[in-house]
Amino acid sequence: MSDDVARVLALESLVPTKSALDQLGEREIEILRQFAAGHTKEQIAANLNLSTKTVQNYHYLIKAKTGLRTDAQLVRLAVECGLANL
Repeated sequence: MSDDVARVLALESLVPTKSALDQLGEREIEILRQFAAGHTKEQIAANLNLSTKTVQNYHYLIKAKTGLRTDAQLVRLAVECGLANL
């Protein structure tokens, strides 16, 4: 391995990795929290005074920003980040 590659790998190991939540806004985190708690999109919309369509859009954006594809992966992320108590 070249010195350049070794140096980059060493630096990457020292820098703390960013959480997927760092990419999300406050509203997106709150929607993820409620989703992981088992609330439906309709319930989340009512709780946050949003339309169901807006919650669906946030749901899509959360998946896109985190790179996750399934709802199960979203719940797992929420649990790993301490947003859900299971």
